[in-house]
Amino acid sequence: MKPRSPRAPSFAATGVLALLLVTGMARPGGAEALPDKIAVLTGFGQSSPLDPQLVPVMAQLQWRAPEAINSVLGKAQLRLNWLGEAWAAGIMASPSAFEVGVNPLGVELAWDGGQRVVPFVQAAIGLLVTNLQGYPTGGAFQFAETGGVGVDFFLNRTTAISLMYRYRHMSNAGIYEDNRGLDTHYGLIGIAIHLDRH
Repeated sequence: MKPRSPRAPSFAATGVLALLLVTGMARPGGAEALPDKIAVLTGFGQSSPLDPQLVPVMAQLQWRAPEAINSVLGKAQLRLNWLGEAWAAGIMASPSAFEVGVNPLGVELAWDGGQRVVPFVQAAIGLLVTNLQGYPTGGAFQFAETGGVGVDFFLNRTTAISLMYRYRHMSNAGIYEDNRGLDTHYGLIGIAIHLDRH
């Protein structure tokens, strides 16, 4: 019997997050379907084991969670958004490589009372493909689980410089024989546009 990695994604947790997002955060069509936040980020990632380094470029779209949720959170100046993102990254390894991926299911919780410095936390799940070789990934297709903390420094009411630390675990959930995966720590910087900030 093939041993399974203890770091394989928790499909129960993934299912709960997906169910909450699909049933609780659906938005109607029309103007409200437009994103509330758009961010473009880049930076540097350091992975282990064996230390491949990544330079990602990512685009992120966010939509405000339903008013029933944010009206309660708003009493504490908190805001919950659903997020989705896509990215591509060059990988400095031997040999050099690349990856592309999407995180279609994610959330951001921000403390935003209208101040110029807004801290936030994010979590997301997704998938990627990579041609990275010689590392404990098993193959090209991978799942990704991410979490991070950041801060938006507002230049005006809607535009902010975004700084973020992010952790990512990627592995293949037992699709391939080697499922040890890679853990990556990122430092990210970018521009965030908040289209619906009051």
